[in-house]
Formats: sequence, C-alpha cells, structure tokens
Amino acid sequence: MKQISVNFGVIKDAIFTFSAKEMIAEHKNNARVLNEFYNSIKENPALKLQYLIYKNLENGQCAKERLAERYINQNLKLIESQKWEDILKVNKELRRKALGEQHIEALPGKNDLYEAINLLIKSVTYRKFTDIDASQQAYDLVMEHLLKPKVENVPADVLKEETEYPKFLSWKFVTNLAVNKFNERYVHLSEGEKKLVKTLLMPFDNKLNYYLDLRKENLDQVSNLLSSTNEESAKSALQTFKDKMQTMAENIHPLEIDEAIINLEELKISLQDLNAAE
Repeated sequence: MKQISVNFGVIKDAIFTFSAKEMIAEHKNNARVLNEFYNSIKENPALKLQYLIYKNLENGQCAKERLAERYINQNLKLIESQKWEDILKVNKELRRKALGEQHIEALPGKNDLYEAINLLIKSVTYRKFTDIDASQQAYDLVMEHLLKPKVENVPADVLKEETEYPKFLSWKFVTNLAVNKFNERYVHLSEGEKKLVKTLLMPFDNKLNYYLDLRKENLDQVSNLLSSTNEESAKSALQTFKDKMQTMAENIHPLEIDEAIINLEELKISLQDLNAAE
C-alpha cells in the first residue's frame, strides 16, 4: 500500500491546487479549504513555522554559499524547539481535514526540494535522528536551489499598472513591489533584515512595542503622501493602505503578530521607495 504523504510542502501544493479548482467550479473569489488552511496556520505554531520555512527556502535566493548556509541555518533554528512527533501529528490532521485520503502530490519540479526541506526539519526536531548522510544530501540540495538564479515572473496586469502609474503606484503593484524587495533584501541578510529576524525571535512584549511603533510610522508616512498628491488613483491606493492599517488592532494576538510585523516592514520599504520617487 502506498504511503500517505504528510510532507507539509506537498500538502500545501495540493490544497492550493484543490482550492483553485474549487473557486473555478463554484465561481467564487475564495475557497473553503484554503480559508481553513490559513486559519490552521495562524492557530498552530508548528504549521506556521513550516509554512514560513518552506516559503523562505523555496523562494529564497543567495549569491554566495556562506549566505545560503547561514540562511538555511537561520530558518531551521526557527523550528528546532518543536518536536518531530508533534509536527507529524499536526500535518496528518491538516491533510485529513483538508484533503481526506485522496492522492496528493507536489507541483512539478518541487518534490525533491520538499523532501529535502522535510528531512532537514526532521534532523533538528527528532531527538533520535541519526541519518547524517541523508541530511547532508538534503542540505546540499537546498543550498543548490538557493544559489540557482531565479527568473522573476511579473504578472501582466502588474506591468500594466506600473506603466499607468509611473509616479504613484497602484495598491496591487506596491504590494508586489514590497514583497519582491523584501525577499531580495532578506536573503542577502542586510542590516535591516537582520534586525527583523532578531525582532521576530524576541518575547511577545518586545515585538508588540516594535509592531506599534512600526504601525504608527507607516501611518505617518501614508498621511504625508496623501497630503502631497492630488492624483486620484494615488489617493485611492494610499487611502486603502491607511484604512488597512487602522483596522490592525493594538492588542494583536500573539499568533498574528509575526505576520503583521513582516507586512508592515514590506509596506515601510515600498513607502520609502515612493517617497524617494517624489
């Protein structure tokens, strides 16, 4: 009998594929399974950490081997306090809840990378782990992936928006720009991203203070930009930023604060770029 995969990366890809089919079939803008998936990530630290690590190691890029080594080690350090048995348990529960017993597989070309990431996570969370050769092979595979040049695919509608709004970028373009710039800087471990990593590893009270200061700083920047432009498309996009930040609670939940800080850092970078373009 074929073994049922509980590899988080494979489960993630299967959920995304299933949800896309669900949205197309039912003509909806959201999908039940996808919503449940994100809720599970927010509620369970083991799932949340796996999501972050798979995302970082899958999308990251490094120019030098020492940076790639450091990047892998920093990601693995995030999850080393978890227990492998608990990780397997929550992965099984996620798969059963979202996908049942149906056959699942990774997206084309992703399986070897996902298996390598899964083995590296096991190597730092399973107390009885002894397969050093396998973990070294997995490490080398992930290193090779991080060192490989990535081709950035920018959606056509985003390129169109950049042409239409060369000075004040639309909401969608600014969001994409912020994410791309943040990922680019993060993998090269600039001083700003080193500070961010340290912040995310701090106790909750320290992170809360940082979150509140960052939220205020971004609100001030958006307000300044709103007062300095008369272009309606720009005002609309900037007002959307402001509205979203004003809905972010001051007494934010501990399981949501990391994502909020990262999003605010991404926004801060894009706003700085917009100010520089003035």
